[in-house]
Amino acid sequence: MSDNAVTLARHKGGTLTELLTQEHATHANHNGGQIAFGGDGHLYWGIGDGGSAGDPFNAGQRLDTLLGKILRLDVSCARYCVPADNPFVGVTGARPEIWATGLRNPWRFSFDPADGSLWIADVGQGSLEEVDHLRADQGGADLGWSCREGTEVFDATRCRTGASYVDPVFTYRTSVEGCAVIGGVVYRGSRFADIASGVYLASDYCTNPAFAIRANPDGTHTSARIGELPIQPTSFGTDADGEIYLVNDLPGQLHKVSFRSTAPRASCTVTYRLLSQWGNGFHAEVVLANTGTSPVTGWSLAWTFADGQRVTNGWNAAITQQGAAVTAANASWNAAIAPGATVTFGFLGSKTATNTAPTAFTLNGGACR
Repeated sequence: MSDNAVTLARHKGGTLTELLTQEHATHANHNGGQIAFGGDGHLYWGIGDGGSAGDPFNAGQRLDTLLGKILRLDVSCARYCVPADNPFVGVTGARPEIWATGLRNPWRFSFDPADGSLWIADVGQGSLEEVDHLRADQGGADLGWSCREGTEVFDATRCRTGASYVDPVFTYRTSVEGCAVIGGVVYRGSRFADIASGVYLASDYCTNPAFAIRANPDGTHTSARIGELPIQPTSFGTDADGEIYLVNDLPGQLHKVSFRSTAPRASCTVTYRLLSQWGNGFHAEVVLANTGTSPVTGWSLAWTFADGQRVTNGWNAAITQQGAAVTAANASWNAAIAPGATVTFGFLGSKTATNTAPTAFTLNGGACR
């Protein structure tokens, strides 16, 4: 097999047979390489965008190359076959093997055995690391690279008029919270099912956090940093019972992952005030009170907008938004809330015709009144 390509091959009876090859000679990085069988019995293969930086070949948005894609193949054939329901079958100029486009370097992806959905971690350029979640019927999804990096525009000249990009369900800042996302798996084991069933676990190569993401019934996602994993994680996997394992680079170890419950969350109340609104904009203030008996050290307040509102600028909190779900995390100067004390933060937002105030809030995963 060529060193200047990424190649899918079958080894059987001592014979190695090349099935599919993609030229990858110019740059050494962004190879991808993950392969996994989906619940449909087909083989999925992730390939990076060809390397270097900035997607020099515009591979992510092109359909005539396998670079920057996830492929879907039927390998029950003598060589391989393209499933008839692949999204680009019959599209002029498109490679029919493609299942999803707009990827930079998928590392790694996995399937949730409960619903067949596909979780993809895509390593960022320099601004955002991202995790994407595609339904089993979402073939043809464009994850945005290199028009977008995460939720932000990376290169406007790569953005196609009328294109529909699928937003990531989780992002974090490159060089601030890590350097390269490491995709994981959904927990479907029995040992920790009472607290972790349905949780997708991921990490970062440089900072080794335990990121937990859960898909909600309404299509939104809830995420939190729930702990720390061994240094330099590179891949996750599961055993036959659905329990999670992790391997790391140095010192090169295999770890079994466990979960545990934390102490009860502090009691809290939230007052949401709409101070003013105009045209398509509004100004809101949030007062968070610790009504418990223990101090809160480090806080993350979450809520969901009902009418498509978007936060555009905030103060006294780090505010992020994924779809309708909003998370406000403490600033460095207001991380501690003593019993009986409050913190106040505000933001500007955009709206359409209606602007219904949120009524349900969670503090560090626990419900507020």
